[in-house]
Amino acid sequence: LSGMRPVEVLKGKMQNSSRGIQLRRTLVVVQFVISVGLVIGTLVVLDQLQYMQKQELGFSKNEIFVINASRTQSPNPDAYATFKNELKKFPMVKMVSYANAVPGVYGWSGQVAYAEGKPPEEAVSVEYMAIDADYVGTLGLHMVAGRNLDEQRETDRKDGLIINEAAAAIMGWSNEEAIGKKISSPSGYPAGEVVGVVADYHQMGLQQKIGPIVMDYNPESSYLYVVRYQASETQQLTTLMVDLWKQNFPGYDFNYFFLDQNFEKQYQAEQRLANVFGLFALITILIASIGLLGLVSFMVVSRTKEIGVRKVLGANVFQVVRLLSKEFILLVLVANAIAFPLAWYFAADWLQGFAYRTTISPMLFVWTLLIALSVTMITVSYQ
Repeated sequence: LSGMRPVEVLKGKMQNSSRGIQLRRTLVVVQFVISVGLVIGTLVVLDQLQYMQKQELGFSKNEIFVINASRTQSPNPDAYATFKNELKKFPMVKMVSYANAVPGVYGWSGQVAYAEGKPPEEAVSVEYMAIDADYVGTLGLHMVAGRNLDEQRETDRKDGLIINEAAAAIMGWSNEEAIGKKISSPSGYPAGEVVGVVADYHQMGLQQKIGPIVMDYNPESSYLYVVRYQASETQQLTTLMVDLWKQNFPGYDFNYFFLDQNFEKQYQAEQRLANVFGLFALITILIASIGLLGLVSFMVVSRTKEIGVRKVLGANVFQVVRLLSKEFILLVLVANAIAFPLAWYFAADWLQGFAYRTTISPMLFVWTLLIALSVTMITVSYQ
């Protein structure tokens, strides 16, 4: 500002000076640097969001209805088992489990566990889950070693444990070696003998690594009914479950959610970020286009005589547009050259916050360049 000369500005000399023209060019480049950066940021966030949503999770999340009974009390101690057994009788219900956690809902995290044959100082932290014998089947978990819990076996009801591959690895066992091994804990959870190992699955969103999980037969500590059903009968099933709920837990609200919808809630922050980036990208593109339109208008006015002479000599509209476009395309290319490395750096840094992440595709930069050039050509051609 201190370098400007007010007299030149007021007399209109500034607009035709080299400094004035250079200022306009600089502003256009800066505006497009911001626009290009936001467009790339939006595309990266959307790509990561799509990657997480399409990733194989290791369990079946569709057509599962979860009922939360954590706030209920019943004078009948058999009401919880009765409710589960009655749910199984509905024709559209395929399987029902009773647990204290499902994918998207934590169990008891940070439980200290001691692996058989390991010294106490090698204790590990695991997530403990209370389940029943139907949990593995209801969620479609895959057994890689051993077998599922069997509620007909007293030893399984008392001491049977199922762990995931991550738990076996952190305790120093292969999947097969884990079968028959004992796990203990100062809190008593988890404690027992491993009878099966399930393949790793995403208990939480892909922002986090798959952690060690230990599950045992413990309906007494459970409060979530996990119902696998036939999707075409959703409305009828809901009506039947509400009636059954009122019979077993009168006076308590019927709280439920769909497993797939609840799991997707973990990606709400990324969805909001994509929406915000997209909105600001549109705004900055609009502002950059206005700035570019102003610069094009000025150049056209200042070169009107030249354009007239060229048209008299036989130049057509395409040749005139090409003449005027060269400089602006160069400015946009300079803006992209500045924005690309900056956008790549910040996008790569943001992706480091995800345990499972996509890669930054070169096509993102190609598409962004095409968008910037298209906006430039449309603006110039219109003028």
